[in-house]
Amino acid sequence: MSRRIAVIVPAHRAHATLGRTLESVAAQTIADELDVIIIDDACPEGDYHDVASPFFSRLNLQLLRLPENLGAGGARQAGIDASDDPYFTCIDSDDEFASPDILEKLRDILDADAAVQRAGGELMYCSNLGQRPTDNGGGISMDGKLYRRSFTEKYGIRFNGSRSNEDYGYNLATGLLCDNEDEKIYSLPEIAVKVHKNPMSITASNGDQFAWDQRICGYVDNSIWAFDLAMKWRPGSGAVNAEILRVLLIIYAYWCIIKARAPEYADQAWEYAKKYYHRCYRKYYIPAYESMEQKLTPGITGDIFELFERQGFFSVPEWDRPPMGFDEFLKRMRREEYDPDHIYDIWQEMSSSPEMRSRMAANEETGVCKKGYAARKTD
Repeated sequence: MSRRIAVIVPAHRAHATLGRTLESVAAQTIADELDVIIIDDACPEGDYHDVASPFFSRLNLQLLRLPENLGAGGARQAGIDASDDPYFTCIDSDDEFASPDILEKLRDILDADAAVQRAGGELMYCSNLGQRPTDNGGGISMDGKLYRRSFTEKYGIRFNGSRSNEDYGYNLATGLLCDNEDEKIYSLPEIAVKVHKNPMSITASNGDQFAWDQRICGYVDNSIWAFDLAMKWRPGSGAVNAEILRVLLIIYAYWCIIKARAPEYADQAWEYAKKYYHRCYRKYYIPAYESMEQKLTPGITGDIFELFERQGFFSVPEWDRPPMGFDEFLKRMRREEYDPDHIYDIWQEMSSSPEMRSRMAANEETGVCKKGYAARKTD
């Protein structure tokens, strides 16, 4: 049986960093058992042949250029679809595998236990301020994780077209479906990938605009997608419902922080919170969980804020209490209807400001949003 691994490398404006990524792939102890696909996500600066050429003699390497920019998730899916190896992993084009034997170790884990569908290690975040390891099995990133293809194909786990937090959605769906003795996840307590701070990346560009702007949008869209998929295969799952409730609390925390720190995005964040409430939480809500709602006190929301700060997602503001209590948040969510077209009114109002127009244009330029995403759709 084949034990080959497809290594998917999505690349967009990565000419300066891709060589480092490929060097870490070529250094793997099982480099001759890797099929590497660089997905050129319609990079406007030209293809990556010059960067890749020194590695053609060291790796089974393929360059695939997309006709249009699809974002990181679309590029990864294009690479997954273009390969057929039993295992696959993804690594961003500005990161590197932390050790030469990490892919061999992850593959050995999957080989040894047919129940393991994803094996992953920790991440080390590197910047000019130093290095900071994760403490949660690599978090939501695709980096540092090896997937069993038969599992993702069995459940139809695919990137869904979202351009922000798409890796979160993919891994949330994987985790929700690995809920039994025959399907599980393994976390290796070892650094698998070094993640390098790239000021041109989607999450860091334009003064970290992403944190206040599109992060919550992608979080909501991918949560809805992942829970819809999980409920298709695990209808009525108590564990899935508990996670649905937990995500609602996190979305509430997101909105509170945005309201306090970046109020220009508060209406957009509110609309996405309402989208999640009506299209996911309310859809799958089980009355038995009403008692759990009552346990979501300001103290628990404070724990969420502290978690965000510790993980470096936000600098949590100083306040005596959140802008709105969770009880009031829920009351307003229940009271307000959700209209999927209303977001275009909000975007139109946001674009009345020259500064916000510039920021929205930056979303399109970096690829975090599709071209014309804020324009009202017409038949």
